[in-house]
Amino acid sequence: MRFASLALLLCAALSAPTFASGLGDGGSLLTLEIDGRRLQGTALEWSPAEVVFLARDGRLAMFHPGEAKNYRKLGDRFRGYTSSEMRGILSQELGKGFEVSSTGHYLVAHPPGQSDQWSQNFEDLYRACGHYFSVRGFRLAEPQFPLIAVVYPDQASFMRQARAEGANINAAVLGFAHTVGEFGVVLMIGGNIEGVTRVISVQIYDHVEAMEYGHAHGLSAGMLAFSFLVLLALYTLNPSGRRK
Repeated sequence: MRFASLALLLCAALSAPTFASGLGDGGSLLTLEIDGRRLQGTALEWSPAEVVFLARDGRLAMFHPGEAKNYRKLGDRFRGYTSSEMRGILSQELGKGFEVSSTGHYLVAHPPGQSDQWSQNFEDLYRACGHYFSVRGFRLAEPQFPLIAVVYPDQASFMRQARAEGANINAAVLGFAHTVGEFGVVLMIGGNIEGVTRVISVQIYDHVEAMEYGHAHGLSAGMLAFSFLVLLALYTLNPSGRRK
């Protein structure tokens, strides 16, 4: 009797529908709910512990398979939102304080009347990045989704939005500080153009190459002082992070 009960329980568990069983071979267009939010997209990777889900707007979501509710397959092939679909989503999400302009690869949300100021800059950045890799023998695939850029009127507006979305301001400040001292990526993408793209970390490299160690030491000391100031600002602006 006990053996029969165990066998029935095992069969029931194996036959119960699971999120992974509805994935097929991957690449299918799926819809599901996570924490009350309806998502459409495809599963890039999945295991008994975690699903990596690519939404149609290009966002990544990671969750436990048991968290997915009301899931079903919409089609055999995943496709991202078109540029016109994304434009509508952006306009609805950001409201009347922004206009949305399109380029070959970007949708740029910006303050009204500033299309000429921003749109082409982002497209030029994409082309420069592609050119850098193409002359070195790499062929970049076209993006599956329109690339999104949001330009806020000022820093205060950005900070308000970041706090409203629960963003980690400390992480953003540390990311900025890291970028200031970045060398490899800045040199690859921006080059070393004096007065345009040359940053302090690249200037230090130039001084070392020229064996001008005194100048290199002076700039390095300035970068060290800057890092201490950033950490001091974080400690001052985020008192909740102090040890008690």
